[in-house]
Amino acid sequence: MSTVCKAEETRMKPGHGLRTPGWESLYYRFIIIIIIIIIIIIIIIIIIIIIIMCSVREGKTLKGLHPTVQ
Repeated sequence: MSTVCKAEETRMKPGHGLRTPGWESLYYRFIIIIIIIIIIIIIIIIIIIIIIMCSVREGKTLKGLHPTVQ
């Protein structure tokens, strides 16, 4: 009983609430998800920029990127 009470006390102390394993794993998972979303957005932006640069350099619409369509 005494060990359980001690565990509860340490958990209730301010500052120690963030150190519980469940919260830590959830926190890291949240950070990883955000990083993955940011990477995906950056990749999409780079692809769009490449398409725009190619179309501008060709001096045509986006159909200029696909010669087979013509």
